[in-house]
Amino acid sequence: MKLLGTVPIILAAATLAAPANAATTISFTSGASINSGYAGTGQALTFSNGGVSARVTAWSVNSRGVISPGQLGVWSSGIGVRNIGSDNSHTIDNNGWTDFVLLQFANPVRLENARFNTGWHSMSDTDATIGYGVVPLSQIASLEGQTWPIPWLSTFSSGAAGRSGNSTRNINPQGVSGNTWLIGASFSNPDRRLDGFKLERVSVSTAVPEPGTWLTMLLGFGFLGGALRCRTRKHATISHSF
Repeated sequence: MKLLGTVPIILAAATLAAPANAATTISFTSGASINSGYAGTGQALTFSNGGVSARVTAWSVNSRGVISPGQLGVWSSGIGVRNIGSDNSHTIDNNGWTDFVLLQFANPVRLENARFNTGWHSMSDTDATIGYGVVPLSQIASLEGQTWPIPWLSTFSSGAAGRSGNSTRNINPQGVSGNTWLIGASFSNPDRRLDGFKLERVSVSTAVPEPGTWLTMLLGFGFLGGALRCRTRKHATISHSF
């Protein structure tokens, strides 16, 4: 039945619209298997706090828009990226290749504030591209070799014109949720200043449906159950006719 296909859409919309509970801060300066230095190319590191874990991977986009895995670096000032394009800047930057990190969570969450540290290699701007989506965690493995933009992530900009310096700011003013988040140097770079930073921490809130959202979800499940019962009765009638 075609109507069954609308139920996952209803449930996904309910999740994305859900309010959040108290925020948990996840620090990227320690707590992973590597506390200083680089992980292997494509290697994921997990950072946790308060029962919330983020699986983090590093990526870069070359001048042709092709996405390649990078090396995730962990330092006292936060995580950075080293890509395979002879870039040893150890920051998430748009000098040459454009770097980003993907944060994967077991369930949809809202990112709120993030701390950006800058000042390396004559870069002191922290304009960023932020992306989010609800996607299977296994889908990240197929990202290598794809071209930017990533079709299953919605993106928006964070930052202001001029040299922003170190910055702690709200990176999610719309309050959206996703189990996969992208934080990268600005891809549009409207002020034409090189952006380069290390990501020190993010605050994360788990999505908790409010009463109206629960009602939407329950109606979706009720609709699904009713549709399945109708299909069962129809099948039983047809079988009996034989």
